[in-house]
Amino acid sequence: MSRGARIAIFGAFTLATHGLIAIYSPEPSETLWLSLVAAAMAALAMILVRHAGLMLFAVLAPFAGLIWSGALLTLTKMGAVGLLTQSIALVFGGTLALFAAGDFARRMAGGSSADEAATADVRILLWPAVASLVSCIAIMALLGALGPQSAWTLEIGIAADTACVLASVLIFGFLSLPLFGYSEDFVARWNRAQEFRARLLEKAAIASQPRWALSLSGIELIFVALGIFGSKTMTAKSLFQPIIWPAMAAVALAAAFVIARNWRIALAVPLALLPAVTLFLWALVKLGLALDLALWTKLATALAALMFPLLLIGQRAAAHCREGDDFALAFRRALEEQGVAAVFSAALGTMIWVSTLAVHEPAAIAFAVLAVGAGAAAILFLLAFAGAIESVIPRRRSVEEFYRAL
Repeated sequence: MSRGARIAIFGAFTLATHGLIAIYSPEPSETLWLSLVAAAMAALAMILVRHAGLMLFAVLAPFAGLIWSGALLTLTKMGAVGLLTQSIALVFGGTLALFAAGDFARRMAGGSSADEAATADVRILLWPAVASLVSCIAIMALLGALGPQSAWTLEIGIAADTACVLASVLIFGFLSLPLFGYSEDFVARWNRAQEFRARLLEKAAIASQPRWALSLSGIELIFVALGIFGSKTMTAKSLFQPIIWPAMAAVALAAAFVIARNWRIALAVPLALLPAVTLFLWALVKLGLALDLALWTKLATALAALMFPLLLIGQRAAAHCREGDDFALAFRRALEEQGVAAVFSAALGTMIWVSTLAVHEPAAIAFAVLAVGAGAAAILFLLAFAGAIESVIPRRRSVEEFYRAL
């Protein structure tokens, strides 16, 4: 696509978004909250990519999708879905935007042209994002079928928010990222920052080595046990527990297998998220909140958003395994490519949900705990469980892979 066509389409999309703000008309309290969220997103994006244009993309793209969704729900008379739900959609879109900006910067620093980097960026992120969205919609459809007819209003609203935000990030990324200038100073700043971060992530990459993998997997199970015992009184009263928990695990497993095409990594994804979920339930108990249908729906959406980094890291690790790398090296390379963005996305989720307390959403604390747990899952527990499964049930290597390892 030519530069002029990109500018024309991007300009039309931006003008339409500004026009819809008049329809969306946020309340003063919501405006304050959106300002806090935007400030958090801008700070994290700037630290991650060290480029003003990429920072603007990471902030504006998710908000544009939220505005489109709000206008759509207003025009169809569906009504607002609430700030906590909007915060989950922003975490979803902000996570994708941070990964898109970071991956684009990495490709530009590696010598790719802007058009090539943008196209490859969208191609890499598209299917994990779609898998996360489909997983979210599948669980919400099940919840809607189990709940009353009125529950579908919330389900449709959350699906609209999430889909619009993800579409906005991908469209904005493809159209706008090649339009900014990328100087040699930017490449030097990025490389310096990336070298420092890579040294830190090397320490996390040892989690996939067999002795560390088994130990960390045991530690994770301790966190799971603590969360289960802490939330036992609440989960025992949950109406949907016998159906929803296995369904959520099955959907996460299916999504991970479709993306990674490696059953060991696919199995590690839902296992890695277990501590985050159980500690989330424990936090709800401490807050005196019940896991009703509305919170189930929001939990499903938040898990889909926080599962995206695990899917992307698992996809890259599986690709490196197919190239002949062993599990430890494959995950080390995957962390070098996507691990930094995973850390920043967990920080983004935590900051957004903590800021949601400003508009009197007490459940946001539990979602902040979920974000911290999901960050640990992406950087440590995913590697640990995949490494543990590989050490217990090692895969067969071809002769070519054996000699390559030598």
